[in-house]
Amino acid sequence: MNLVIHELSLSLVVKVALCQQYWPSLSASPQLALRSQRDAGANVSIDQVFTVGVNVGQVLSAGGSYNETAALDSLNNLLRVGVQSYVVDLNFSVEQNFTLSGSTMSFATFLATIRQYVTASNNYLNANMLVLLLRPNFASAQSAFNDSLPMDLPNITAQLESNLGLSNIYSTLQLNSDRTQGLTVGYEGKPNTNGWPTLEYFLYKVQKRVVVAYTDANSSDTLPSDYIFDGSALSFEMSNTTVSCPINDSVELAGVAQKGWRYLETQFVPSDIREYIMCGYSPIIRNSFTPQNISGISDLLQNSLLWSWAYNEPNNYETTKSNATSLVARRCAVVHYTAVNSTSYWAVANCYDKSRSLCRNKENIFNWVLSKENDDYFSTHEDDEDICPDNYTLALPQTPLEEAALNAYFNSFALEDHEAWVDLNSISVPDCWVPGGPYASCPYQKEVSSRNFVGIITPVSVFSALTIALLLFLTWRKVPIQDNRKRWKKIVNMHSSAEKEGVPS
Repeated sequence: MNLVIHELSLSLVVKVALCQQYWPSLSASPQLALRSQRDAGANVSIDQVFTVGVNVGQVLSAGGSYNETAALDSLNNLLRVGVQSYVVDLNFSVEQNFTLSGSTMSFATFLATIRQYVTASNNYLNANMLVLLLRPNFASAQSAFNDSLPMDLPNITAQLESNLGLSNIYSTLQLNSDRTQGLTVGYEGKPNTNGWPTLEYFLYKVQKRVVVAYTDANSSDTLPSDYIFDGSALSFEMSNTTVSCPINDSVELAGVAQKGWRYLETQFVPSDIREYIMCGYSPIIRNSFTPQNISGISDLLQNSLLWSWAYNEPNNYETTKSNATSLVARRCAVVHYTAVNSTSYWAVANCYDKSRSLCRNKENIFNWVLSKENDDYFSTHEDDEDICPDNYTLALPQTPLEEAALNAYFNSFALEDHEAWVDLNSISVPDCWVPGGPYASCPYQKEVSSRNFVGIITPVSVFSALTIALLLFLTWRKVPIQDNRKRWKKIVNMHSSAEKEGVPS
């Protein structure tokens, strides 16, 4: 029995090790980093939200060694680690309506997998926006239907409804309604009737999870659907040779930001993928993988999923404790700029340390300055003290483009590193990083608190249950001598009758 248990345990360890070998770790720190990066962009319009994507056919089924079970496992892992955009090349077949190019997987199976993930992650802690970018291959339809497009192609809306659920999808009709009601904003966060809703509104107000769009402007004419945006809404590039990177000019940065849904689909290498992200593009990884070399995607994801936090951050572990001479509270965030490579990342710092603060222009999201004074984090939010210059406010970058503008500002100094407070902390609730100062509330405090409560109460509950069970067991179990009371009484009487009365002579 012990041998069997040992073999099962070893098998589980090996499977877990193999899985972690292929994918970036989703321990507590990366999960917190992705969540706080999402929350930092809560007020950003969804067309400006950064996502990492893959070409499903190339990443899951290239190389001619397709295995649907392995492909679905890889898809689930991509969803789990934070890949949010998926380019799907669609073929047509008489039997299955739509299939994924390069595989025998049906579009219905793909959508069902997406739906399972959406259902499992549909809570405040884990909800995120998914983008499905469809690229129909009408040549395959002509081949399937004898060299001519039929009058009635498969109903793609019906496919979405039955396999993904229309309630999860943000539709063109919903966008038109939101624009009419003034619920959309432009890239700078101001109301705009040609804009898009903010991420917070999208996820939590109307409770949508998926945006579906064609990658070109013509597919919607052949496969119309109120739940699929046409390609005119996208800025979709398929070659990095046509990409320009306006990193030193706020006017050019604004010009890039005016183009929503910016994607670059190409083959990346780990060393350069971040550069394209900081130019304002969401990368679509088109590198070819097979089940045998899928581990190669890990480095690409490791270098792209997080544009904000430094590696292994947020890390609020306190190596020293507060004492009579110094106070320690590693619950506040700084941006650290390294002059050697002109890059910046967020990191956790002691709220009582004194640093300058990062201020953003109220009218221009790409205009940054540092405060003149060094203060602790708590002083940056005092009502009677405005640490930022006129028309500036304490802020943090919400998108890679804003971070690129910040790097350009830092780069204007002489070669020197900088560190400054940003408007981000987890003072009120541990591991809940929010803007708004030390008294800002955590939007999902109940969920965090309930998790902590469960962690505390579970051992006590188990101990109490065992104690009650033991008491009940002892109460119901009869003592053996009571079970044989009549027998013992008979033995005692026999022994008594055998004794002689009186004093022996």
